[in-house]
Amino acid sequence: MTQARLLKSAAMALVLAAGAPVTAFASPTPQQVSTDRVQRLADGVIVVPTGGEARAVRLQVYGPRTIRVTASPDDSFEAPPSLMVTAQPQTTGFEVEQRADVVLVKAAEVTAEVTLATGAVRFLDPSGQVILAERANGREIAPVTIEDQNGQHRYNTVRQVFEPGADDAFYGLGQHQQGVANYRGHDVELAQHNIDVGIPFVASTGGYGLLWDNNSITRFGDPREYGMLDQRLILRDATGRFGGLTASYFQNDELKVQRQEHEVNYEFIRDQQRWPEGFKLQPNQPTQVGDMGRSGQEGVRVTWEGTIETPHAGVHKFKLYSSNYARVWIDGELRIDRWRQNWN
Repeated sequence: MTQARLLKSAAMALVLAAGAPVTAFASPTPQQVSTDRVQRLADGVIVVPTGGEARAVRLQVYGPRTIRVTASPDDSFEAPPSLMVTAQPQTTGFEVEQRADVVLVKAAEVTAEVTLATGAVRFLDPSGQVILAERANGREIAPVTIEDQNGQHRYNTVRQVFEPGADDAFYGLGQHQQGVANYRGHDVELAQHNIDVGIPFVASTGGYGLLWDNNSITRFGDPREYGMLDQRLILRDATGRFGGLTASYFQNDELKVQRQEHEVNYEFIRDQQRWPEGFKLQPNQPTQVGDMGRSGQEGVRVTWEGTIETPHAGVHKFKLYSSNYARVWIDGELRIDRWRQNWN
């Protein structure tokens, strides 16, 4: 899954890996496929589906293995200039075919098929086998208003879901700090900050790649933001008291402060206000626990203990963001034991 904020429309390009057989196609004249709901273009086609989230879907051919798909909530494909697409679409080397319920754009090594009913797209190889397809109802386009010092701005929040092969692995997405190579089953936020680099391109072992041409923050995997522990779980401290975990603050193995806390959140400088009285950092000192060794707060350690419950069945994912050493025990078993350099 992916979620992003962007202006007007969402664009993606599928790139087929090399090695597929090549077949040459001639481009038909526009009159052969132009109807009220299908508009032939010099470089592809625009389809106006009868339903679905997109009011119009445009397919453009960028090469024998590359087709770009743009979905718009209105009849306009106006968008800011792309920061990542430098190539120009082709006007030859492909054909467009309209059938009863679908329109096909056939390049030499890949075909894109869009349904007239919903605008859903799937990609086929020259033998007609499915390479990748959208999930049913897998596209969402919703308006959102963002307010800043210059006023209110209207954008769209876009979500796109595909049905990959059962064994497809996913690589790419930029440079992240989770120690993960295959991102299948993982959630990744594509946003640039310090050495965390977001590149919205994923390459699959299924023989294809997807470029999400979008300048906004994007989430790959589950698009929901992770919440603090108390937003999703039932917490009890080490004594069984409801409402939070037992937080113990040590310096040089001496317990200084112990209290109940309902969240573990010391990520930013502004979070210093949450530190307990009697255990404040010095003014202008870093606030991350892992930074204390460099700031004169040597020997500092904080532990959180208790139990967690959930009213929801299924797999639950947890995200740990920390510097220096971090360890996590579950039911007495050490599950995470890691060290991380002090940078973002």
